[in-house]
Amino acid sequence: MFLVAAMATFVFTGSVFASDAKTDWTGPYVGAYAGTNSNNATMADYWCDATCSTQSVRHTAIAGGVSGGYDWQIDENFVVGLEADVGTGATSHSHFLDGASAASDWVYDFTAKQKWNAALRGRAGLAVNKTLLYVTGGLAFDSSEFTSVATYADSGTYSGDLVSQTGAKNRTGYVFGAGVEHKFNGQLSVKAEYLRSEFGQNSACYRRRGESTPYFATCEYLPPATTGSSNWNSSNDSLRVGINYRF
Repeated sequence: MFLVAAMATFVFTGSVFASDAKTDWTGPYVGAYAGTNSNNATMADYWCDATCSTQSVRHTAIAGGVSGGYDWQIDENFVVGLEADVGTGATSHSHFLDGASAASDWVYDFTAKQKWNAALRGRAGLAVNKTLLYVTGGLAFDSSEFTSVATYADSGTYSGDLVSQTGAKNRTGYVFGAGVEHKFNGQLSVKAEYLRSEFGQNSACYRRRGESTPYFATCEYLPPATTGSSNWNSSNDSLRVGINYRF
């Protein structure tokens, strides 16, 4: 949000009050963006003891992508539009030793990997001269994979890893946010925005590595989660700056 606020301040002080010229926002556009993508995941592991059953991991990566859309100027100040975008994701990872019980010293590796993300969003805003302040929201899409690997600390007592893994999943969620866009001339504009995407819960059962059948019989009752399974709740926070070419 700091990025959006900073650009809004720049735009207002540098141009909005310097000109009374009216700008028509109606028309199609294509563009590109760069910024940061923070992948947030909370794992509820039903094999791990209570001390590590709700691990949260967060990783921020440099991200980029392309976008395009169409705006309609309804009256002198009100603009609505539709935008689609697709870009790169981020990976989160956590390493945890479950030492709650002397008889249960398991090492856990939790990973949440987002391969790509996309969105189809409506937006609506207030146009003041060459500046558009807007809110946005709609459908979010991504491809993600979630993994929990449980390894017993004493390899002489237990042989082999237990793996709880969703595999690559194409998911649908929702996205909302806000931003500011400024036109420099009839074709080029720049924008800054914050977006929050929510994708809900994914679940998987523990299996021995390389095997297809669940290690714990109770896993067949997912959902709700029972002993021997993992649940992941995930979301993304994106800060972006971009440039658009308007036709």
